Amino acid sequence: MKQQTLRILSLLGCLILLFTAVGCAAGGKSPDDQLIDRALNAAESMREAVCNEDYRNLLYGSISSGEDFDVLREESSAKLRAVYEITIDPDRMIQGMAEEEMLAVYASLPESLKSKVTQQIYSYPISFSLSKSEGAMAMAISASFAESGAFLDSSLENRRFLFLLFETGFPVFASFFPAGDGIVTYSVQFLPIKDTETITSAETLISTMFDQIQGISAVLLKEYR
Repeated sequence: MKQQTLRILSLLGCLILLFTAVGCAAGGKSPDDQLIDRALNAAESMREAVCNEDYRNLLYGSISSGEDFDVLREESSAKLRAVYEITIDPDRMIQGMAEEEMLAVYASLPESLKSKVTQQIYSYPISFSLSKSEGAMAMAISASFAESGAFLDSSLENRRFLFLLFETGFPVFASFFPAGDGIVTYSVQFLPIKDTETITSAETLISTMFDQIQGISAVLLKEYR
């Protein structure tokens, strides 16, 4: 009788834990919202660095002042307007960028080295777009104040790229990479782009940012009113 009572109590305890876990999962944020929150938290940390003049001067000297920094400082209260998810097809991008001779060289590489080329390709669209539209200083600011790290999330199976657009100020680009064993690495950076008013849809995002690059597509992930 005593053993039966213990088994019943044990079963009830397991059921309580199960329902508690289900309730927490149901009341929690979606995977998309969790990634957006991580990007926003990283952006706030980057903004703290931007707003600290001593920190800027200590680490970045000559690029530690100017109009772009004024915009970043004022962006602390900016509201999120929309989040777009960007898809990058590295094979199509290589096909569109490289000459025929270079494509032959790429095709001859062993798979391990092709993978290294692919890794580099993922960062190309942002650097190319900044260089083309805003110049070297914008690239330097974006790279200097970028934030990266890692967290545990076994549910993320594929690379994800988010473009966060605010009502005022500069957008934020966030990359999330599943690295294996449930580890996700991420990189978040400001994009010092002054003309964002024309970005009102996935199509205008592509035409504004990546009009000369093949293999890039975008969808509206979330819109804020």
